[in-house]
Amino acid sequence: MAKEYIQINKDESDGIVAISTPVLESIATLALEEDKGIHLAGKENKVYCRIQNNTLSVYAKVKLDYGRNVASTCESAQRRVRDAIYQMTDIPCDDVSIDVVGFVFR
Repeated sequence: MAKEYIQINKDESDGIVAISTPVLESIATLALEEDKGIHLAGKENKVYCRIQNNTLSVYAKVKLDYGRNVASTCESAQRRVRDAIYQMTDIPCDDVSIDVVGFVFR
């Protein structure tokens, strides 16, 4: 089973500082919602974070606005999620998987 948190301090003399997966999921969600052409799919838990062997992986189910370039939009979203998590936590994100499950027609 994967851990529910990742420890961010190496020196435990003052105690442990850890970030839980829901916090990382919130950061990833906010990064994805910055792009108005990306819509989180589903009703709940659209973004999942998994910590295994001290590596962070993010998985997101999204819908894109019809007419958007899927490859470039997803690459941009991956970069945005990876950068947001690193900037806010100093935790490198090893894998960001974007699953396009549909399109939004307007």
